[in-house]
Amino acid sequence: MVLSLSTDPNLRDGSAAVNAYDEACKLGDLMACCDAGSTLEQGIVIGRDLTRAATFYKRGCDPDEGMFICCIGLTNLYGTGGPGLTKDRKLRNSYYRRAKLLGYSAHMEDD
Repeated sequence: MVLSLSTDPNLRDGSAAVNAYDEACKLGDLMACCDAGSTLEQGIVIGRDLTRAATFYKRGCDPDEGMFICCIGLTNLYGTGGPGLTKDRKLRNSYYRRAKLLGYSAHMEDD
């Protein structure tokens, strides 16, 4: 699970947090991409938006030096689907393989 500002109960402006993560992500901070995705996926301090969450996770997963935690975020999103995001086993497995290439070592059961 990605540790993000969304776990801080004192944080009141989820939109500002996602905007800050977005700026950092654009500057190459791939963990910020993961944090933005997690914040939008969880929907604790900002409305849940799985489509935007997937976009941020993808920005953190796809580069050569990508973060496996972003790939796992995509694995989970495409494994369950939800509002605005279709469940897709092929994409789920593809992102899981990508996470493994980036160093993820836990085993995930096939659905």
